[in-house]
Amino acid sequence: MPNASNVVPVIDTSFSMTSSGYAEATRRAGAAFVSYAQPGDGLGVVNYDTTGRTTQAFAIVGQNRSQAIAPAAAIQGLSFNGNSTAIGSGLQTAEGMLNSRAN
Repeated sequence: MPNASNVVPVIDTSFSMTSSGYAEATRRAGAAFVSYAQPGDGLGVVNYDTTGRTTQAFAIVGQNRSQAIAPAAAIQGLSFNGNSTAIGSGLQTAEGMLNSRAN
């Protein structure tokens, strides 16, 4: 599909996001971002605190766009209480997700 994009937002879920007051804004902004995915786009979500984790498995968005609804719900359900901020681990998890889809 022309102009399709593959994206994997990487979201910090460490406790510092809660203590600094960013958790709710991150949920809203993350869910809004993934809701813009169009048919043909690839979309997944990763979060990190002590380690990187797959929040929503990578999928190609279909015509009914349900593959964009599930990641938004997954972001809304994130807890921001991790004990550390392993940014590198989050980025590596996202890179692995994207590399597995490379063609």
